[in-house]
Amino acid sequence: MFACILMLIACGQQGSLPPPDAGARDEGRLLYRSDWAKLPAGTEPAEWRDVRFDGFDFPWLYGGGWCLARMGAQAIYQVPDALSEPSEPLTFRRYQGALSARYRVRLEGRSQGGAARFGGYGELAAQVYYLSPTSYVEVLQTDRHLMLWQAVDAPPMQGKGWTLLAQVDNPVRIGEWVRFGAEVDTRTGQVTAYLGDRPVATASAPLVSRDRPGGLTLRATGNREDWRTVEIRALP
Repeated sequence: MFACILMLIACGQQGSLPPPDAGARDEGRLLYRSDWAKLPAGTEPAEWRDVRFDGFDFPWLYGGGWCLARMGAQAIYQVPDALSEPSEPLTFRRYQGALSARYRVRLEGRSQGGAARFGGYGELAAQVYYLSPTSYVEVLQTDRHLMLWQAVDAPPMQGKGWTLLAQVDNPVRIGEWVRFGAEVDTRTGQVTAYLGDRPVATASAPLVSRDRPGGLTLRATGNREDWRTVEIRALP
């Protein structure tokens, strides 16, 4: 993906730093917390939907075989198989619940590798403001960075429509769990990326608008991946 970097800050990071008291913000009202322990392995949670069932049909869009699997007493939601052709195949699952005007998403996941991109790591990504498989704002972990991207009518494998909003150094290995997320304010168009509970970059995303209600999706880019926590909170 090619993109223009909107903002530069010190220490090699791109994007603007959030205010110092951002970590003390209201926790808000719980909208969703993943609880898959009682669901059968091999099935999918009812609250997540393959975006192909929304009527999207692109040659690079694939099902992914998403399913629940056991990890001790815990259940994880996973993409069990890798796909390396084309070089950027995408598979999405969309949360079917409603969001609020301002919300925070907390996630814990890991890439299990097998992709063509980023040393086989692929991308561990959540589209925290999702309109379609080609238009969204996402928080994305590669093997080296946590990023905020905006896609506007932007299919994979080319540069048209992609804008890099922020980038933070965060090297990880295949199989390493990552706690990350984002806060989205549709009233201001601002998106803040989080690592753990720490805000690390804030950017303005012109796509984000209260007039265009967005959703939330999880995505793999040909890599195997596991998700064990998804939490969404409405903020004041």
